[in-house]
Amino acid sequence: MPTHTTVSPTVRVDKAGGPEEMKLVDLPVGEPGPKEVRIRHHAIGLNFLDVYQRSGVYPLPLPLSLGNEAAGVIEAVGAEVTHLKAGDRAVYCGGPPGSYSLARVMAARHVVRLPDAISFETGAAMIWITHDLSVVAGLADRICVMYAGRIVEQGTVVDVLTQPRHPYTQGLLDSVPSRSRRGARLKQIPGMAPPALELPTGCAFRARCALLEAFLALAAVLFVVVFFPAFFVAAGPFARPARIAS
Repeated sequence: MPTHTTVSPTVRVDKAGGPEEMKLVDLPVGEPGPKEVRIRHHAIGLNFLDVYQRSGVYPLPLPLSLGNEAAGVIEAVGAEVTHLKAGDRAVYCGGPPGSYSLARVMAARHVVRLPDAISFETGAAMIWITHDLSVVAGLADRICVMYAGRIVEQGTVVDVLTQPRHPYTQGLLDSVPSRSRRGARLKQIPGMAPPALELPTGCAFRARCALLEAFLALAAVLFVVVFFPAFFVAAGPFARPARIAS
């Protein structure tokens, strides 16, 4: 049976600074609300982001509980949580800091199930999530590109970075600063990602996809050429329909 943690030893800082500012305090752990879970940690991941947040390089509201990734067991789930249940092995990376603790309540959208074949220690240490593919290139051998919670492309670092096949991957690569384009405005992927709990059917990226827009434009031209040739006037590589004067 899952345990019920009510008080959690937690590493916290009351002001930005060096390691000496970290203190171990006991904090209450309540019940999860709607779309939340309570997780008891078995392993906690460490990375430089924790140092940046503790030292104030990335300022956050204080007092601040540290840590951004961990693996453990779900103790309880709140209303509207359907992908997790009490007793599940789980892992997360991201969300509000607070993983330097025995247990915590957090948003369920940041937490995923941990396969039985992966240990808690490996689960807490193996996830590196970033939008900067140039950082990934120096850290990993393989890359999984995710959009809206789904893997849209994966492969070796060389294959993904030199031969991207998904428009989202290409958009991420286009946004990386380049010495050859010093001072130029970085490219942006238009639009916003869909809400995680309201994903559309089919391809979740289609509303932001320049490739789809070009395909639909070409399809519209071909439709006119085939079915309404009398209303078609050639105008370069992409022709446009036009009314023929009577």
